[in-house]
Amino acid sequence: MDSWLSIMLLAVAVVAATAGVYLLRRWIPAGKLQPNNEVVGPMVGLVGVIYAVLMAFVTVTVWEKWYDAEVRAAQEANQVRSVFRDVAAFPDSVRRPIQQDLKRYTEVVIEVEWPIMATGEDTPRIQSALMDDLWRRVQSIQPVGDYQTTWYAAVVDRMNQLTNARQLRMLSCHAAVPPIMWMFLIVGGVVTIALTLMFSIDSHHAHATMVAAVAGTIAFLLYLIAALDLPYSGALQVDPEAFYHTLHLITASLPQR
Repeated sequence: MDSWLSIMLLAVAVVAATAGVYLLRRWIPAGKLQPNNEVVGPMVGLVGVIYAVLMAFVTVTVWEKWYDAEVRAAQEANQVRSVFRDVAAFPDSVRRPIQQDLKRYTEVVIEVEWPIMATGEDTPRIQSALMDDLWRRVQSIQPVGDYQTTWYAAVVDRMNQLTNARQLRMLSCHAAVPPIMWMFLIVGGVVTIALTLMFSIDSHHAHATMVAAVAGTIAFLLYLIAALDLPYSGALQVDPEAFYHTLHLITASLPQR
């Protein structure tokens, strides 16, 4: 969600809630609502607690998902660098093609996959083909002696971890908050704000200020959930910084042509 659009939605929520106080008071005088305070107070407390628990649960869930996505992206980039380092134990004829493929893999993640993930669409088959090529090259290695055998086992283990990290990154692109949960969050927010309008306070301005604060808080938390919901396409999307760092190290390590 665009930042300016988000600010506008927050402003609209606050203005609408504030306007609701003054419009309601034009139709229903404060004195008529005074007897309702003893009933409305516990009701607002009950609904507010239930809604706060739901909001906290969803917020923590999407934050953990976003953080996991960031960690997994860093782990994937680290595994690329580890494979690049480990294949140095083999002759140039084996090492160089794998290292070039790893460089190409990192470039495609940054230049092709990341922009596509930011749109929420599926990534193309090019990256799967690169991974298949990497596996074919690794599987074609014929280690000689205990030294190369040890390093070959390390390379295969790193490749497995790289494949798993990539798969988890792909799955993270589509793991969103279910629509029914969004319905509960939005309806719960509207009900909570509506109940705060039922209070009777002598000062309309003080009442409007309190309702605006509640509406603004709810709108901000809903925005935060939306921003964190899809780690690679939200307003607070995970960036490919770890892959940029890996690409820099790989490029510096490869011989200049």
